[in-house]
Amino acid sequence: MPNQIAFLALAASPIFVAVMMSRLPLDRAIIWSLMLCYLFLPEPPAVFDFPMMPPLDKHNIPALMAFALTLWRKDTGGPLLPRSRFGKVLFLTFVFSPVMTVLTNGEPVYFGIVGLPALGLKDAAALVLEQFLMVLPFLLARQHLASGGAMRELLRALVVGGLIYTPLMLLEMRVSPQLNSWVYGYFQHFFAQTIRFGGYRPIVFLYHGIWVAFFLMTSVVSAWALWRWDKGPGRTRALAVAGYLTLVLVMAKSLGAQIFMVLLVPLVVLLKPRAQLRIALFIGAVALAYPILKGADLVPQDQMLAQAEKIDPDRAGSLRFRFQNEDTLLERAYIKPVFGWGS
Repeated sequence: MPNQIAFLALAASPIFVAVMMSRLPLDRAIIWSLMLCYLFLPEPPAVFDFPMMPPLDKHNIPALMAFALTLWRKDTGGPLLPRSRFGKVLFLTFVFSPVMTVLTNGEPVYFGIVGLPALGLKDAAALVLEQFLMVLPFLLARQHLASGGAMRELLRALVVGGLIYTPLMLLEMRVSPQLNSWVYGYFQHFFAQTIRFGGYRPIVFLYHGIWVAFFLMTSVVSAWALWRWDKGPGRTRALAVAGYLTLVLVMAKSLGAQIFMVLLVPLVVLLKPRAQLRIALFIGAVALAYPILKGADLVPQDQMLAQAEKIDPDRAGSLRFRFQNEDTLLERAYIKPVFGWGS
């Protein structure tokens, strides 16, 4: 269980955000306060769980404080919500979708003598608020980080954040993931999943080693982007930083993040911004269409599993487990319209 330091750190995070907002320009304050809270605060189960509220944790407390301070300072920036009517509809659908979850789960579920209660109106209110808190950082970014200067500041912050995190990652690669236990008194996931390729995959203060690897992957891509556009005397230093972060990501033993790095770094280094935007739109479209493609058996999962098996049987097993979970979710989604509302 989390120790007192974990809850004290969570309780102090609004003060940290307020100090950052008072001392830095708004865009830098939002970037740095949210990123540092994400990297160093404890993961659930370190939460404040109040009645009629979603759990308040490191993912929503800093964003909620930043949002409140921008309202108090009347730093409106750009529009908080999408300008288009279609965008607003999508946003409201995402936020209020738990209402349908509550309406279709009105019966308790039992696992032997252990059961889960039926969902009610209080759950609907809490889940809607949880959805809003989940998307709140994106709304803050849309409102205050849409300018070119803020985007460059975001790239710099990701690179510096990666440089701050890599010594901790290297430590855990050597002694095994222990930092969260040493500082906050508990291990945040399943230790066996940190063992990779005869070594350890770092987890530091995030929920899983995949989280750490994907954060560092964004640092790597940001570093190569800054190196490409830096025409000044610091270009050699930028290249050294990008190379160092790339090396640490390879050492982190997370295959998925490495695949993303291999795909994205050449796009950032070689292509023009317009071509990068087109590819980003294509990747987003594929992600949105994936459930439909999977349901229509158009995803070549057998071939993907065969390729993963050639790399490492454990990675193939991990990918197979994900495919099985997706199949279970799709099966439930297809059955419910046929047989009526499910529990």
